[in-house]
Amino acid sequence: MLRVCQQLAAEGLDATLERKYRDRVYERALDGEQEARLSPLACSTPPDGQAR
Repeated sequence: MLRVCQQLAAEGLDATLERKYRDRVYERALDGEQEARLSPLACSTPPDGQAR
């Protein structure tokens, strides 16, 4: 809340209400093939003796 008040005082109402988009691009941990293999594995029943 403090940051919003400070920005309002410094930059005005329009700048405070305008949505800011991030410049950072996040790299994916898995590619499509790896994700396709992981999904069925994560959704399957756990091995005997394991909760998940």
